[in-house]
Amino acid sequence: MKYYEIHEPYYALIVAEDEKKAAEVYVDFVADDDGNLKDEVKEVCARYALGTFVGSVAKTNLLYIRQGCNRFCR
Repeated sequence: MKYYEIHEPYYALIVAEDEKKAAEVYVDFVADDDGNLKDEVKEVCARYALGTFVGSVAKTNLLYIRQGCNRFCR
């Protein structure tokens, strides 16, 4: 699996097999494609994705960092 980040029109960090599947997941769960989605989907490395995920979890105070890491690695 690979990690993909989309910033516009709404932010999402998605785990998917490829860029096409990431775009499908985005359209299914986040927002419709306004015609520019293919330009917005960017692959990111696992470390970056982990840091972004744990950072967002830590900001919400819902989980401790270790729990966030465990959820990410599932």
